[in-house]
Amino acid sequence: MPGMDAVKTLGLFIATALAEIIGCYLPYLWLKQGKSASNLDRTPFQSCAGDET
Repeated sequence: MPGMDAVKTLGLFIATALAEIIGCYLPYLWLKQGKSASNLDRTPFQSCAGDET
């Protein structure tokens, strides 16, 4: 169905937009709380794996 492609595209667009907004807002909150910026470059996977380098 041609209409389903538009729905999938719109859904992916909305999901991507939300991820980008959250990805920019969370570091802002982190820095606003006065925490170190050096920890912002860590990926969530490193944090979940317990890699404390």
